[in-house]
Amino acid sequence: MTIILNDEIERFRVSIAPIPSKKGDIGGLFMFPLDESNPMYHQTNGHVELAVIISSYDPTWEHITVSLLHRYPRWDEMQFIKDSFWTQDTTIVQYHPKIAEYVNLAPYMLHLWGRSDIDIELPDLGKVYGATKQEQEEN
Repeated sequence: MTIILNDEIERFRVSIAPIPSKKGDIGGLFMFPLDESNPMYHQTNGHVELAVIISSYDPTWEHITVSLLHRYPRWDEMQFIKDSFWTQDTTIVQYHPKIAEYVNLAPYMLHLWGRSDIDIELPDLGKVYGATKQEQEEN
């Protein structure tokens, strides 16, 4: 349940201000180029987009923000970031807090949250669609 910072991610770390960090720090600023080799590839007006990613951590919560210059990240882009920073079997969520608790530092920014101490419990997703997973498998 801990954020993964492998060499593939570390090569995109920005080690100077505004968020100074060094290799291995869980918190930091990363600039992911969205080029053809990256599943997040999307070209705008002939220019390659850059995803600004900020990683932060406290003893309970792990947090990644993803921001683009001219649009919100798509679902597949958020999934790519999630799978880049956490293992694929880790449950990560996007919260929609009360308006009074919003923190909006930039337009087009979305947040991923994970717990560093426990697995996040999910509802029975099968029941959401009217059948449990076992009932679906039996049919």
